[in-house]
Amino acid sequence: MTFLQPILLAGLPLVALPILIHLINRWRHRKVEWGAMMFLLDAKRLTRGMAKLRFWLIMAMRMLAIAALLFAFARPLTSGWLGLAIGGQVETTIILLDRSASMEQTDLNSRVSKRQAALSQLSSMLENTGSGSRLVLIESVDNVAREIDPGQPLNELLDTSPTATSSDIPGMLETALEYVTANLTGRTDIWICSDLREHDWNVNDGRWATAREKFQPLEGVKFFLLSYAERASDNLAVRIENVQKRGAKGEQEVQFDVVLQREGDSLAPQSVPCELVINGVRSTFNMELSGDSALLQGHRIPIEDELAGGWGRVDIPADENLIDNTSYFVFSDSPVHRTVIVYEDAQVADALRIAATAPLDAGISYEAQLIEANRAEEVELENVSLLIWQAELPDGVLSDQIQAFVRSGRPALFFPPDRGGDNAIFDFQWGEWQESAGAEPHRVTTWRRESDLLADTSSGEPIGLGDLRTDAYRKLVGEPGRVLAQLDDGSPLLLRVTNSDGPAYFWTTLPVWGKSSLAQDGVALYVSLQRALTIGAEAQSQSRSVDAGSPDAKAIENWQPLDESLNAVLLSQRWMNAGAYSLGERQIALVRPAAEDLAAVLDADQVNGLFNGLDFRHVEQQAGSSGALTSEVWRAVLTVMVLAMLMEAFLCLPERKESVPT
Repeated sequence: MTFLQPILLAGLPLVALPILIHLINRWRHRKVEWGAMMFLLDAKRLTRGMAKLRFWLIMAMRMLAIAALLFAFARPLTSGWLGLAIGGQVETTIILLDRSASMEQTDLNSRVSKRQAALSQLSSMLENTGSGSRLVLIESVDNVAREIDPGQPLNELLDTSPTATSSDIPGMLETALEYVTANLTGRTDIWICSDLREHDWNVNDGRWATAREKFQPLEGVKFFLLSYAERASDNLAVRIENVQKRGAKGEQEVQFDVVLQREGDSLAPQSVPCELVINGVRSTFNMELSGDSALLQGHRIPIEDELAGGWGRVDIPADENLIDNTSYFVFSDSPVHRTVIVYEDAQVADALRIAATAPLDAGISYEAQLIEANRAEEVELENVSLLIWQAELPDGVLSDQIQAFVRSGRPALFFPPDRGGDNAIFDFQWGEWQESAGAEPHRVTTWRRESDLLADTSSGEPIGLGDLRTDAYRKLVGEPGRVLAQLDDGSPLLLRVTNSDGPAYFWTTLPVWGKSSLAQDGVALYVSLQRALTIGAEAQSQSRSVDAGSPDAKAIENWQPLDESLNAVLLSQRWMNAGAYSLGERQIALVRPAAEDLAAVLDADQVNGLFNGLDFRHVEQQAGSSGALTSEVWRAVLTVMVLAMLMEAFLCLPERKESVPT
């Protein structure tokens, strides 16, 4: 239990006053021996046991009344386990706030979102208990530690407003660790507010182990998780994918896919009305939904020939989360999907060329240029969508050119060479080849299905990696990286570099016989290359889509909104919310990250495992809950005092004498 006026507890020794008064009263009376008293003393001995019990009960009630009065004046706070957990003087309070799109799920009765509920309950707790000398906010969009005014309600801060972004909880913990170690924060409470979505927590990320190892030696640091893991009872999310402008003169059209995801208790069939806006012109269409998802593939809308590009938006009716009811898109003429393959092995190059030029869409032109490793200096990257490198890693000027290529938003895929490996790029270099040596080939145990090159299809079908054989792979030395596919011995099969400002990937095996079945099975290789090509082509296009809250989204600061409704959005908040903007002939659509539409959440065992070895408490809440994290209980303590006084008065009543017959 904690107290708002703990100094008054120094008066607890006053509880001994009843006993002290009793002793003083005994000293005031002189003892006089009187012969006739022997008969009375003999009679009293018969009732001495009950008298002692009565005496001590009276003393206990008097002492309890005094103690309760002192506790009431000290203004105790409690909330179940929290009264015990937050005892002690806090010097610094750090709040890690998840501002992802899924945190805008709203309770239908109170109309309060998970984010608002978390902020309100934290504000109430801080008002009651104080935040110490410092209150620090780390929110998921900028992931920067900012000291804020403890007197201002958290819900009124611009840095706590809703967004259409995703979160990186391990990254936020790293920021908190840096702040704690750099500022000597003393006794520190770290509050994490989140809805426990799996993609935000990324439990397999190596940063969790590092954070635990570095937090454990720090004394006085406590972790509190304020979670809102309740799933929506009925919520739909809409997304637009694969947008293309196509057709000959007089037959120009925009083609796109519409994806609906449903989260809720009922999966009954329903017809969902969708409102479509293209360049300000509105129309409607219906989608039939059965199960938890629906896909309207290749929806076509005619447009005027003179339009070189444009923008659009699809809206669905309001439900529990307004953030995921809108999806923006932009369109223009598709550039050529051009791939450059630098190779050491001609057989590998041929397999990669086939996968990169097999048309995914008949309306797009595909080209591939093959360059032998000894001519790598001839690479021209100006009009290239995708670079595939199967040779000794580049160094010097060529390495700088490739890193600039990646920073422009166009992917580079690296495959291992047969030999060599001293050079490094993006802080990675090749290690030794690992052969299965006649044993069973390695199998893929896990892969990231929610996003990136190996994500599930729009219809929710996973890419088949379970049957993929890997007979040999090459060790990859370096960090940090995000493993997109992992082999059964824990080594990565496909890894994305995380210390670059663009998409760079490493495959650790080759699509040839004796190395893997990537070429024979074909699906994973083909899909990953085609998706990488799409990313690169979008980076080249006059129109492209980027995730809200991503580094690329910050470029829109001086861009003009294409949708009039976006004029109401503050300039500083545009890059973290969905919208469509233009600068000259260039257009950009900010979209909600695809992983935000996935409803999977962590269970209690997973959460506890992430904080194993740390001082950790988990508070589970609901968006509609009106309960506070802390509350004053002095009224209850005064009630105890009154009851104690009444009991003491009852015990002090004189005993009823029974008449004795004469």
